[in-house]
Amino acid sequence: MLSATAGGQDSASARTGTVRGRLTTWPDGTPIAGATVTIEGTSPVQGALSDSAGDFRIERVRPGGYTVRIRLVGYQQILRRDVRVAAGRTAFVDERMRPQGTDGAYGGFAVALDSAGRRVSRRAPKTTWLPTRPRQGSLVKITVWSDAPPVEPELAGEPLHFFPDGPGKQSAIAAVPIDAADTISAQLGPAVVDGVNVRHVVRIPVAKGNYPLERLSVAPQFGREPDSALAERMRREGQLAADVSAHAHETPRLWRGPWGQPRPGRITSSFGRGRQFNGVVQSRHMGTDFAGAVGAEVRAPARGVVRLVEPFFLGGNVIYLDHGAGLVSAYLHLSEQLVAVGDTVEKGKLIGRVGATGRVTGPHLHWILRYGSITVDPMSIYRMEPPPKKPPVKKTAPRRKRG
Repeated sequence: MLSATAGGQDSASARTGTVRGRLTTWPDGTPIAGATVTIEGTSPVQGALSDSAGDFRIERVRPGGYTVRIRLVGYQQILRRDVRVAAGRTAFVDERMRPQGTDGAYGGFAVALDSAGRRVSRRAPKTTWLPTRPRQGSLVKITVWSDAPPVEPELAGEPLHFFPDGPGKQSAIAAVPIDAADTISAQLGPAVVDGVNVRHVVRIPVAKGNYPLERLSVAPQFGREPDSALAERMRREGQLAADVSAHAHETPRLWRGPWGQPRPGRITSSFGRGRQFNGVVQSRHMGTDFAGAVGAEVRAPARGVVRLVEPFFLGGNVIYLDHGAGLVSAYLHLSEQLVAVGDTVEKGKLIGRVGATGRVTGPHLHWILRYGSITVDPMSIYRMEPPPKKPPVKKTAPRRKRG
């Protein structure tokens, strides 16, 4: 992006112009400090360094057309060839720099901060994530280019569990809460940069969930609080589920490879749908509903340990699976529970059957996915890998007609 504004009016600036600019990262827009900026087309070449705000300024530039070259170790070089400088005016260059080795499927970089939160280096381990802009209420996969996992990492108050994910790479699953702001910071622990202990931080841009809203009008009596006995039962059941989620941070990662689905077929209600009663949003649908007749099969989407098999008031007959590394899945309204607490189940194992138990209007499977205490869209487990590259289409030479 390039624009021009009026410059100063002293004798020197009246005969020359100025090149100013701002450098930020792609995709999150964090200022880039220490980049070398040179303008080519003059003799000698003029240059400057970007400051902590990502700003740079090159003064007393003779009128004419220039190429602006921007370089920083660890980032792709930028060449801007269309910069024109006029006497007494300022040309402004606004650029976003990509880390080396990244493309449109990846985003982000590492920021090194000192104990006061000031940027001290840009050579903390390169860090990327997928999706590049996760939605509110979804999972995100964070990858750090390092031989050793980060120390005490966390995002949104939940610890992260890194695992080797290829040569020189460590990856972890994290959760973006449904009420997250437009940017969320992952604390990836201390790192040693130039012999100094610093904090390794990445700031991940967050897309709005844009979850649909159902507006319902009901009689006031349907909004009453449950009586004390029912309230205590619901509190106890909620605590049982919360204990499973907390325990999942202590369980090693049990799954490998992509997840399956608990049921084939049609999704009847998606995650995040809000319910507004008499003008007030009172609840959200914090799971994904799959269609199914009573008795239809429900299978484990990934390897896990059965932690809970209970009859709940709202959820009916439930099963909770601990997949380790913070991930828990739950299956509600079942007609049959075919596993027992302590069982280890493999991906594809039959664990239950669709039912209509608990507070429901008809038979279906309600599937829940949580990372620690954060409930996320279960379908986001399938969006954390880049799409497979399509093989190139081989062009065949046209066949010659025999005559």
